[in-house]
Amino acid sequence: MSNNYHYSNWLDKRAKSIDPIGERVGDFTVIPSLKIYYDEYPYKVVLHGNVIKHDIKAYSKWYVELQQMTWDYREQWTQKNTNWFFKQKDVVTSLVKHNPAIVKEVHGPVSVEHVDSIVGLDVSTTFRSSLWYGKYDTKITFNMPGSTKSMARQEVINYKKELTEYINSSYNDAKWYVGNNHGTWWCNYLYCTSKENREIIPFLKLSYSDIIDEVTVCKVIK
Repeated sequence: MSNNYHYSNWLDKRAKSIDPIGERVGDFTVIPSLKIYYDEYPYKVVLHGNVIKHDIKAYSKWYVELQQMTWDYREQWTQKNTNWFFKQKDVVTSLVKHNPAIVKEVHGPVSVEHVDSIVGLDVSTTFRSSLWYGKYDTKITFNMPGSTKSMARQEVINYKKELTEYINSSYNDAKWYVGNNHGTWWCNYLYCTSKENREIIPFLKLSYSDIIDEVTVCKVIK
């Protein structure tokens, strides 16, 4: 089995293991995170206080509650504040709701789409009255000129042909906007289902990131 399959599978499992925390936790508006912290922790809580001065009694209460729930966390003490990194949404929710006086900020993924974004399955969303061609909820935009600084015209054509062949052999149910296999298009769209795309897009982005302009998911408004 190829490394590309394992990479795709790993990204998919990783995304499914992360629960979006939502837009609010207790009295706090969640700040959308830009990454997985230390490549392990999806959530971050910033507390008032710093390495020099902090509320010892309030921090002791925080510690006791935290260690009753998990030992799997990371802390960072700076001269500005203290940062706490977590893997479990429930731990964050409980700590924040029970210790609001010392909480300064809550960071984390706020939606499924946000999770996909920060683990490498990045998508944007558009709202339509129907799916594309009545069946596809995902559109991949490919954009590449006839030549580039590093690739001559024929190299670009061959590159696009290679991409087209890969997609045609990988997707079971998909439709090209410009249906040719000659690699002569500058801009093209592939319409497919999000279920199938989720399994293939990690490898596609890994190998053809320079030609993928955007991945868009359609949300139908009735």
